Amino acid sequence: MALWSHSLVYNTKRSGEFMLGNQRVRFRRVRFPERPPKEWFAVDLLESRDSVGLSLEELRPRLVDALRSGRLDPLRLQAMAAAYATAFHRHFVEDAIREAR
Repeated sequence: MALWSHSLVYNTKRSGEFMLGNQRVRFRRVRFPERPPKEWFAVDLLESRDSVGLSLEELRPRLVDALRSGRLDPLRLQAMAAAYATAFHRHFVEDAIREAR
């Protein structure tokens, strides 16, 4: 299911939708590491799940599966959650890590 028909750009200066040339671009102002690992993107997906039309119930089994299969590193995921997630999502990540063991 595609909810956006434009590109997403992470940045530290502005948020909003802009036309660059003839292309619509959505700028999203968020804190992120200089070289975001895939675990940061997982945390960001949790934080912005409403805007992409996903529920935590849909994301939980996928997150657990990614942890079990080794696609996500649990220590790095926990570090990214500690630095960039709300308390609610930090607990969600910790529960998923426990379930994946």
